[in-house]
Amino acid sequence: MSTINEHDERYAGGQKEMKVTPVLVTRGDVDLSEILKSIRSACMPNCDGDRFKNHDLIEFVNLLIWDNSKLLNLGPFGQYVAATTNPDCADLVYFQDDDCVTDPAQIVAQWEPGKIVCNMSAEYRANYEDKPDKLMGFGSCFERSLIKPTFDRPQKGATLMDCGASRGDLQALIWREPSRIFTALNRDRIKLVDVPFKHLSWATADDRLYKQPDHNMMAAQARSLVAWIEGQERAEALGFKPGPSPAKKE
Repeated sequence: MSTINEHDERYAGGQKEMKVTPVLVTRGDVDLSEILKSIRSACMPNCDGDRFKNHDLIEFVNLLIWDNSKLLNLGPFGQYVAATTNPDCADLVYFQDDDCVTDPAQIVAQWEPGKIVCNMSAEYRANYEDKPDKLMGFGSCFERSLIKPTFDRPQKGATLMDCGASRGDLQALIWREPSRIFTALNRDRIKLVDVPFKHLSWATADDRLYKQPDHNMMAAQARSLVAWIEGQERAEALGFKPGPSPAKKE
């Protein structure tokens, strides 16, 4: 299997193919057809791209859908599990939510090795300007090899000490807020792009996660977890033993 850097060298030599695996996660109660159509049509050769000259250089392969109604219900974290456990998954993955439609190839075309591309319009960027995490739901592209080492970091923290919550609580937080944790722990890799998208009708439904009463609390806990992990890592790098974890908040 080729590495991402090998892919980059091959494009410089005129190779007209870039394999990307789209990975979706859903509760299984919405129609994905419009999203799937956008992924399939993104490979048409008449679409212009910047980095790869034409979109026919981007080949979407082995679409993965983690359906929480049919598989183990991992919430949004199912997307990451699908990408890391499927042997047919390409080295480069494309993520988006199940409630919007965009141009996946336009997003992938702006990817660079080592970067995590996050599609965020100015409207959404303003709300996240001072936040370590960014949104991935409107389209994101990155190397799947980043997933495991990123989520090993909070697991290591939970092994070293209680981290202010039971292990079950920590797991629930990771399953609920994986993208917030993933982008915050990789903030130096983030590349923001602005590709148009539209919300599907169920994006404003009352059962969407951002409309849940505990949404702001869960977001704050995810950011606190990231801050604690990074603090412990800095302390260990200086030779200090891990200190007390944050007090558990009810």
